[in-house]
Amino acid sequence: MAKKKVEITFEEWEEKYTPVKNDQNEIRLYETYGEDETIVDSVNIFRVWTLIDGDDGKTYLVSGKDKVNILNFIITEKLRDFEEEIVFEY
Repeated sequence: MAKKKVEITFEEWEEKYTPVKNDQNEIRLYETYGEDETIVDSVNIFRVWTLIDGDDGKTYLVSGKDKVNILNFIITEKLRDFEEEIVFEY
């Protein structure tokens, strides 16, 4: 079954999925290696988002754990729908 592409703004995403915050109340960015990657691998994949460097020079947040042009991962408190594919400019 093909995933349903969903258009969403950053503000809508933040309100709907509640990203994990750091001690400064900023969205916690997880590295792609070491202890951070172990943390990312330990949570439900439907709570994982990948910050990527797009071919057009823009930065995007994509649902799931992407494998290309990765900058960081973000974990959210709420799960996304497994039938949805969400991508937006970060």
